[in-house]
Amino acid sequence: PSPDGKQIAFIKSTIDSEIYLMDPDGSNAINITNWPSDHANIVWNPDSSKIFFSSMRPGVPNIYSAEIKNLQLTNISNGPGLDGSFSISPDGKEIAFDSDRDGYMDIFVVNSEGGDARNLTNSNNIRDVEPIWSPDGEFIVFRSDRDGGSDIYIVSVSDNSIKNLTHTPQITETDISWSPDSKFIIFVAKTDAQLEIFRIGLDGSKPINLSQNSANDYSPIWVNDFPISGVPNATE
Repeated sequence: PSPDGKQIAFIKSTIDSEIYLMDPDGSNAINITNWPSDHANIVWNPDSSKIFFSSMRPGVPNIYSAEIKNLQLTNISNGPGLDGSFSISPDGKEIAFDSDRDGYMDIFVVNSEGGDARNLTNSNNIRDVEPIWSPDGEFIVFRSDRDGGSDIYIVSVSDNSIKNLTHTPQITETDISWSPDSKFIIFVAKTDAQLEIFRIGLDGSKPINLSQNSANDYSPIWVNDFPISGVPNATE
């Protein structure tokens, strides 16, 4: 649903996948993409004025927006390469996304109205992927193999400085998300034989195992400033 609760955007899949809008009671459904292509990854702008989504209509995945008031579509990332995962800044003015348009997978930022994209990570034969904007808008967290294996990094939006937070290249971290105050990051990693939920600060200090039990714990979300797991018997 939109942040203001007035509309619901969803994907209808037949031969292709199209994006629709409808009222909360299920009425007035309308196809807003109207194109024989694949569309995915719907994200609402914070002010509910538009949605962003991925589309294959240019032949490669690009990020589009759709204005709710007039259903006008705009190719926001508009690049020749693969534009993959994306995240909207808290003020809705910029989009962070991963792309191989410069030869390797990097993290880029572009104005949410479109324009030239800025490369934040400038990697060389490295995969920087899955950007997520911090709630305060100062950092973007992402995964990268730049130190030899999968680790969690943050990049400063203001000066492009990059920091490795986890330093565990032998472990793949998933389900990454920010705390509401932007001071911590939680993620899922495999320890021994099971998945556990960890919390780490932006100083890169040793991650804290929050779940610590014999079950597989995953899909954590933040509730009242504390992360909890989406599976039973997880420790807050």
